[in-house]
Amino acid sequence: MNAHVRHRGGAPVGMVADLDPVEAGLVIYLRLYCSGPEARHQAERDFALSLGPDHGPEALESLGQICALCADHGRRPLMRHGISCKCLGADEACLANIVGAAGTGDREEAMLLAALMVRADMAPRLAGLAETLGLAPLRFPYQNDGELSAVALRYDREIGSRALIGVEVQHLDLRNLTYDTGDPINSFNPDRAKATVATLQGDYWLGNGVGLTGALTHSDSRIEGGVFDNSPLPEMPDWTAHLGVGWLKPSGFGGNLRAVWTSKRFSGVPGQSLPSVLTFDAVLTWESRDKRIAAGLEVLNLLDRPVALPWQMAASGRELRANLAVRF
Repeated sequence: MNAHVRHRGGAPVGMVADLDPVEAGLVIYLRLYCSGPEARHQAERDFALSLGPDHGPEALESLGQICALCADHGRRPLMRHGISCKCLGADEACLANIVGAAGTGDREEAMLLAALMVRADMAPRLAGLAETLGLAPLRFPYQNDGELSAVALRYDREIGSRALIGVEVQHLDLRNLTYDTGDPINSFNPDRAKATVATLQGDYWLGNGVGLTGALTHSDSRIEGGVFDNSPLPEMPDWTAHLGVGWLKPSGFGGNLRAVWTSKRFSGVPGQSLPSVLTFDAVLTWESRDKRIAAGLEVLNLLDRPVALPWQMAASGRELRANLAVRF
């Protein structure tokens, strides 16, 4: 009788083409990085060309540390598909979601997903590396000829076996941006802007699948030239703070609660700012033991606080998101 070993982490769960560009890039370069010296050199060249000589090596180093962390502390061997394979493996999808969540600032979600890949006490470390690799600055709304020059520094330190603190500073030089003002006649396309973003964050695992996370971010952004000269960039408040608690149980149930405070920010009118606001979010997730069925319910702005938007667009309120995924 022949024994058949099923590698669940390699089971196809979708297509790489269905991911957003950042997540798809993570999958492709994960495969390259793990496919020998020649493929790794190609990844190094691509990172340097697309992210610049300063930011490219840092991002590639984070990818290497993610691979090492999964190898040393993973719940099982990390499985990946071939470089040219169009299918998306289960482990690849999970890492892509971690990077996508961390890169957009959803650290609680990133930590919950990270706990599926590595030991619980290593999840904050994986989420921190994913945040660096997520490269949130690259998500600015560029025109076709938009450019980004960036310098980033990051320092992480583990405190005991349960806590992790991190400090990150990014300096960005942005060119040829474009923003949706809700009015096709009233366009907003800054030719150049600069920004410095500093973040202090901390994570602490309480045990039994429960963890705390918090972060404080200060942004100093300035548009250069035009009627909005010296105004801050949209969607970059002076200060942002969040505090949350997340949990994940062996039964597959998980979730998180977080409070987010956003300070004054760009209004679309020179010399005026939008008011600060405090909101609360809640997330519930469930995944079957065989990883084939996953469901989630997310409530953003749980208390339905009015959140003012620039250019006098209608204020946003409570937002409900639900998802169900079935893997065949």
